[in-house]
Amino acid sequence: MKPIFCDLIPTYGYYSMEHDVHGHFVWAKEKFGLRGIPGKRFYSAAICYYGDVGSLLIRSDAGWKTEIRLNKGWNTYALDLPTSRDEEIHIQVVPVIPVPTDSRDLGVMIRRVRDIQDSEAYGRLSEALENKRLNDKEFAQKRVVLESYPSLLRSATSSECNIVPRCVYCDWERAKRDEHDSAFILSRDTFMGMGNFFRRAASIGDSSIGEPMLNAEFASLVDLFHRWSKPFSLASNGQAMGPRTRQALMGKNIELYISMDAITDEGYRRYRNNKFDKMFDNLKALCRERKEHFNLPNVIVTCILMKSNKSQMDSFLRRVKDVGVDGVRIMDLHPFPHLQDRAETRNGSPFVYRDEVLSRQEFKEVIESAVTSARKMSLPLIAVTQFESDHESGELPVCSEPWKTINPLKQGLSLCCFNREIAVAKWSERQGRTVEQFLLDTWNGLQYQEIRNSLASGKLHAMCRRSGSCPIVQGLTNGRQISLSNDA
Repeated sequence: MKPIFCDLIPTYGYYSMEHDVHGHFVWAKEKFGLRGIPGKRFYSAAICYYGDVGSLLIRSDAGWKTEIRLNKGWNTYALDLPTSRDEEIHIQVVPVIPVPTDSRDLGVMIRRVRDIQDSEAYGRLSEALENKRLNDKEFAQKRVVLESYPSLLRSATSSECNIVPRCVYCDWERAKRDEHDSAFILSRDTFMGMGNFFRRAASIGDSSIGEPMLNAEFASLVDLFHRWSKPFSLASNGQAMGPRTRQALMGKNIELYISMDAITDEGYRRYRNNKFDKMFDNLKALCRERKEHFNLPNVIVTCILMKSNKSQMDSFLRRVKDVGVDGVRIMDLHPFPHLQDRAETRNGSPFVYRDEVLSRQEFKEVIESAVTSARKMSLPLIAVTQFESDHESGELPVCSEPWKTINPLKQGLSLCCFNREIAVAKWSERQGRTVEQFLLDTWNGLQYQEIRNSLASGKLHAMCRRSGSCPIVQGLTNGRQISLSNDA
């Protein structure tokens, strides 16, 4: 179980290692044990608990004891395990929450346990977890003014792209139209300048309209997030992922989405360019090289489902499975009104946007077939239709974004990943304030308060309604009807 425990030694109380789209994990029983690394005592551990609140009771053969408070779902915990050589650590889950679909003795799921540098790194990780707990609590309470900082910092590390002309379905011009007015650079110094918005974030996400690996500071940013024990997720076309860039990714807690949409050179040329072989060779090298680094980064291939590629899904799944990726993510081509008339010929193949969009029924049928095929291959697969499924009960606000995520982009703060065109606030409005103070003033400003109030009452704010590709805005979240607010 090296991909999970690294140099720690699991001793008893575990089932066989399993795998989902986010990588390897293992179920531990109510009671389980391990041996630490002599000379090391501080660790980070990604653990999933099914209950609302619980504890890990930890004791060692040497007699020391400690307790870790557990929260629901996946969280990254800071562990202090001051062990000596051959000293065993015994852990008990309290209380054990039965899993309705599984009769096994199940305590917690464990995904990654890694040693961290020192007590300072331990403190930073503990601080981020405490903020996430408060953030989750304020979201559940539908608070409008927040004491917590967002647990996800989603930013844009690049505003350039190496595919020219752009992909046939890319909304490049519309997405980038406001960036020319901004001289703001999202760099390593910028992230540090965000203060508590960076320090207390539990994870970092990239939201570039462009290729993040083109950022001259990419390796430095990856190292920064790694040293601060912050999981990092990003999407790439894979064409710039050469040996030096791949080396920067090795062994890091990164979720890397490689966008493909086609499994042949001919299909790739139709949507993008003639560099399919370069992209695919980079992907194969990444999956091969990461085996020496505990199978990190985690690699997920993404595919936009269209009429011209829907019949190729089985071939697509088989080929990426053979490469050794962790899973596949499928989404649909959204019927944006302003793109409906787009038509062009790329490498001799015509592409008419409106003719490529699948109906809801077609998309559902292809997804169902793909899920069946992927299951037979033991290949994890997720679809964007699962977005926000945790909120279907109606007890929580209809969207968590304005509570749990902040989106500082080149042009300013956007509301969410589906709404980049309208900034909640622009950098030009800073007026001498520090980046951190500007973010804080905006985070609890009138605009955010109005948005949270609408979502907390089961309505969509006017800004939300302009997020055309958002599944919630499309009207339903897992069958639940969403009301529309008249808020300005």
